Amino acid sequence: MNPSAVRTNDSPLGTVLVDGSGRTLYLFTADGKNTNSMDCDAACLKLWPPMEGKPKAGGGVDAGPIGTTDDAGRAQVTYAGHPLYYYAADRAAGDVKGQGIGGVWFALDAKGAAVRKAAPAASATQDGGDGGFGY
Repeated sequence: MNPSAVRTNDSPLGTVLVDGSGRTLYLFTADGKNTNSMDCDAACLKLWPPMEGKPKAGGGVDAGPIGTTDDAGRAQVTYAGHPLYYYAADRAAGDVKGQGIGGVWFALDAKGAAVRKAAPAASATQDGGDGGFGY
């Protein structure tokens, strides 16, 4: 699968946006909507790397909401105006460990809205111990 594809997948949160490899995509509420600049700084980007590249629509999404924004010379993928990010502690397709962190990081539904449902609790062995900084 093309990792730059944006598609939907079933998760413990319901149907959410993922990349072509099945990795969950997140929005950062501090970015706002329809933004041309991202508010995730260098330290933040280590935990929340941006989805970059030339995106295309995969299963379950329309191409219309997909776009890119150029910030610091990188083409970050957007959906319904929201820059998209990964969570570094999501190690496998379908992981949703970044959900709700700091009250500002959320998976997106197929319409591009933040999914506000809480992620299932992870055990200490599943967590990865990264601290999950919310920024």
